[in-house]
Amino acid sequence: MQDTPGVIGVVLAGGGSRRMGRDKALLEWRGQPLLDHLRARLWAAGCQAVVTSRAAPGCIADLYPDRGPLGGIHAVLRSRPAVDYLVVPVDMPLLSVALLRGLIAAGRDHGHCYYRHSFLPCYLSGDPALPERLAQRLRRGDLALGGFLRALRARALDGGDAAAFLNTNTPEAWRRATALDAAPQTLCKEIGS
Repeated sequence: MQDTPGVIGVVLAGGGSRRMGRDKALLEWRGQPLLDHLRARLWAAGCQAVVTSRAAPGCIADLYPDRGPLGGIHAVLRSRPAVDYLVVPVDMPLLSVALLRGLIAAGRDHGHCYYRHSFLPCYLSGDPALPERLAQRLRRGDLALGGFLRALRARALDGGDAAAFLNTNTPEAWRRATALDAAPQTLCKEIGS
């Protein structure tokens, strides 16, 4: 797909992976680290640039540590002003390029949006006021991504199979995702290779 001007892809990979017991971003998925898999998905969806929210060299570290997804999103918005952002978590390996492209298309038409199955991935329209709005929430300890998206009046979209939004926070969820990926069924064809 051709690059979508102004859209920066963001992989949120800064969590502690406590429930998984090891760094989720480094788990192997289809022969590569999960972080690389998600970055490749964002490039394939047409993002003009892809960045990673993570305390590591070459990544964007949180300005408000231990604040969950909102902390990572805030740090990226502060350091990489853009027209729009497509934000994905590192622990959703079954997200398809088609779902991400659909989110970009809907975001271009309607602004802030996400799929009804999950608050992530989400599309955020560039707005110079967003970083400060996020900072205010972070300072007062309001860390709910859903609450932030509702405050933005983000649109909840229909679409995608619920399994595509499987969040692999635990070893059990990881086993389920790898089983779904290996199974020759319609879902695997739908969520892409």
